Amino acid sequence: MSLAFLLTTLAVVVTPGTGVVHTLAAGLAHGRRAGVVAALAGTVGTVPHALASVTGLAALLHAGPTAFQILKYAGVACLLYMAWATLRDKSAWAGPVPAPRHDLAAARLCRVVRRVGGQARRQLRGRRRCRRGADDKYQVTDIEICQLSCDAGGMTMHTRNLGTTGPQVSALGLGCMGMSGMYGAADRAESIATIHAALDAGITLLDTGDFYGMGHNELLINEALRTAPAGLRDNAVVSVKFGALRDPDGSWYGFDGRPAAVKNFAAYSLQRLGVDHIDIYRPSRLDPDVPIEETVGAVAELVEKGYVRHIGLSEVGADTIRRAAATAPIADLQIEYALVTRGPEREILPTLRELGIGVTAYGVLSRGLISGHYTADQQFGADDFRAHSPRFQGDNYRRNLALVDALRKIADEKGVTVAQTAIAWVLSRGDDIVPLIGARTRARLTESLGALDITLDQADLDAIEAAVPAEAVAGERYAPAQMAMLDSER
Repeated sequence: MSLAFLLTTLAVVVTPGTGVVHTLAAGLAHGRRAGVVAALAGTVGTVPHALASVTGLAALLHAGPTAFQILKYAGVACLLYMAWATLRDKSAWAGPVPAPRHDLAAARLCRVVRRVGGQARRQLRGRRRCRRGADDKYQVTDIEICQLSCDAGGMTMHTRNLGTTGPQVSALGLGCMGMSGMYGAADRAESIATIHAALDAGITLLDTGDFYGMGHNELLINEALRTAPAGLRDNAVVSVKFGALRDPDGSWYGFDGRPAAVKNFAAYSLQRLGVDHIDIYRPSRLDPDVPIEETVGAVAELVEKGYVRHIGLSEVGADTIRRAAATAPIADLQIEYALVTRGPEREILPTLRELGIGVTAYGVLSRGLISGHYTADQQFGADDFRAHSPRFQGDNYRRNLALVDALRKIADEKGVTVAQTAIAWVLSRGDDIVPLIGARTRARLTESLGALDITLDQADLDAIEAAVPAEAVAGERYAPAQMAMLDSER
């Protein structure tokens, strides 16, 4: 009894506020049902500290030995002070800190607080739930609480404009194609959770195509937006590609850019997405049998009627860009652009910048080739695009992995991942470029978001250029039949 009572009093004096040790000691000291319950509850953190304090107080009041009266009243005083402090800190009544929905905002905020120190503290100051540690910095364990209430304090996703006429969107966009089977089977629940996590992290641009999974991807985005919080759902900017023709077996057999077909595709996309307008609408490829002026003109009519907000293009060359821009305002061109895909730099990017047209860059990790996650013995299923991509075949694949190893050395020196380095490189190419990250899981999304915190100076860019020269990649980005369909490669 005496030893247990000493443990109780010592726990109260030494560790006030934890609600763990002293409740355990109280349970051991008296064996009472309330003390045991409080001990167990305090251990797992399911009872507010004030309640644990009351239980400990009751236990101490039953302590019998006269010799310990002084210690008893000292313990009572400590408990009363702790209870007062607990009542003062209202957040303690909330019980254990709930985990953030996706851990993304908390993770980024932790990095920001550690990096900018005092500035972040000024943004968080005045919130009782953000406690300061002994080193005069906010404790990382408290950041998860702080991030729930400090979203208005400046910790937001950077934005970029899609050209001079297009919308303002997040600096990174989410490409959703991989969620509909292009890289093998995808988990629907995880895909929706990833979209929610992206929206929660500040990503506003969602990219899809009506032919991704033959409508599956649009329906997936519909569900994700319907089940997202209203504030996040309203911020979403949905970009849709149209025109690709597919067989029931999934094979491709051309493109249709006729005006009647454009309006037909739009009607089905609006229905599948469950929206009354499409933010950016673009032909997926140039129909060689239909002048671009007719295709873009049909989209312009949809803009006039309110069904489309902005017109985009995809994988077309400089001449087609000029003709399209002469027909109607063009927000952006979507094109594959990455450290190992530099073709747009020769003529297309200069033309876009001359005309004030933005870029949404897809394939920034070259289908995962330069993500740093693949090895030489990697196997891809028959339904995976990469199983047929020239860059993933034989000697091409081995040579390309050697480029990844060279890039990994630079990433390791900066303390970041290969994928983050590759995405940061695309971000560094200009504020008119918005990289699309093809994350299918929250883990890959979290990694990609880390690229936003990376600054590449000229020395870094020179080192990356030396490690991965512009023409060093082995193999074309598509199989020959698909390369022949790209106006951008002519």
